Amino acid sequence: MTNSGAYYEGIRKLESFDSAAGIDLEILSKLRFGVSECQNGGIFIFGVGKLGQKIYRFFSKNNIPVVGFVDNNSKFQGQKQNGIEVFSPAILKRDSIVYIASETFMNSIQKQLNDAGMEFVISHFQGSILFKSYPDFPADIFYRGMTEDLFSSREKYLEVFSLLNDDSSRDVFDKLVLYRLTGDIAHINAIASTSNPEYFDATVLTLGSFEVFFDCGAFDGDSAWNFITSTQGKFKSIHLFEPDKVLLGMAHKKLESFKNVHYNELGIFDRTATLHFDNTGGLDGSINDAGAVEIKTVSIDEYQTADIPTYLKFDIEGVEIEALNGARNVIAKHTPKLAIASYHYPRHLWQIPMLVFDISRKYSVHLRHYSNCIFGSTYYFLPR
Repeated sequence: MTNSGAYYEGIRKLESFDSAAGIDLEILSKLRFGVSECQNGGIFIFGVGKLGQKIYRFFSKNNIPVVGFVDNNSKFQGQKQNGIEVFSPAILKRDSIVYIASETFMNSIQKQLNDAGMEFVISHFQGSILFKSYPDFPADIFYRGMTEDLFSSREKYLEVFSLLNDDSSRDVFDKLVLYRLTGDIAHINAIASTSNPEYFDATVLTLGSFEVFFDCGAFDGDSAWNFITSTQGKFKSIHLFEPDKVLLGMAHKKLESFKNVHYNELGIFDRTATLHFDNTGGLDGSINDAGAVEIKTVSIDEYQTADIPTYLKFDIEGVEIEALNGARNVIAKHTPKLAIASYHYPRHLWQIPMLVFDISRKYSVHLRHYSNCIFGSTYYFLPR
C-alpha cells in the first residue's frame, strides 16, 4: 500500500479482501434477508419505470412473488402494471420486503423508507449481488462484474489512486471504492457535488476565451450551454457529436443564437464505421450490437476540421475507451483538456486514467462525483 493511501478507509479495505466472494459477503451483510425470504414472503417493487419492469419480469420467471408495485407518483397509483396494482408507499409495513428499482432516485427512496422504519430494503446494487447466481438477472453495466474487478484489478486501483493530484480527488476515489465494497450509499452522499456543473467545475477547470470544445455525447446541448455560460460566450468554436437526430435537433434549437457551433449527427468511436445504436431518446442511448438503429461514427483523429480541440468531453455511454483510442494522435500532439465520464463500467474507474497516461504523461488527473447515486463520476485531465 502506498503511504498516501494509509489514511484512506476504502484503500485499506480494498487490500483486506482475499476474494471477490468476500466482497459479495460484505455487501450482503447489510441485508437482513435472502432469496428464500423473498420467495416465501413476496416483494414490493418500488418504481414502475424501465428498471422496475425488468425486475418484475425477472422475479416472475424465478418464482419470486411480486406483491405489488409502489411509486411516489400519484398518477400511477391505483393503476396496474403487468396485472399488478401500483400502490402508494403508505401501504408498506415495517416488515415488507422492498426492492428499489431506481438508480436516479435510489438515494431519496432509501431515505424515505429508512425514515419510515423499513427494515427489509434492497437497492439494485445489492440486488445485483444477491441474485448474481441467476443468469437472467438484469444487472446494469454499472454493476456488472464490479466485485470481481475490485479484487482482480486492485493493484490497478491502487496505482490510479497514487496518480491523483489533489486531496479532493483522493477522497472521491476512496469513497467510490468504499461504496463498491459495501453498497452503503452514505459514501456517495459524502462526495456528491451539487454546486458545480459537471464538466465545468470551477474548482478544477479554468477555461479561456479561445477554446475549441468538442462535446462528444452532446445530448440536447446541455453541456454546450454550460460551456458557453462558463466562457461567458467567448470561445472559438463548439463541435457537437450526437447520433440521435431528435436530440441533435433540440441542441440546435437551444444554441441557434450562437455562431461557430457545428452539429454532427455522428457517434464518437475508435474508427469511422456504421454501427447499431440503442436509440432510447434519453440520456442512455448507446452503441449496442442489439440496437435497432444504424448510426455513423467517426474517431476524433479522423474528424475533418481545421479546428484543433482545446477541450474534449466524453460521455458516450460506455464507449469512452474506444473514443480515447480514436483520439490518440490529437491527445498526444495537442494535449487538450479532457473530461471523461468514468462510471459506465466498473473497470473504467482505473482503466480510463491508465489509458490516458499511456497516450500522454503530460497531464495532471482529478476526479469529481456529481450525483447521489452511481452516475456522475468524472475524470478531468489537465495539461501540466
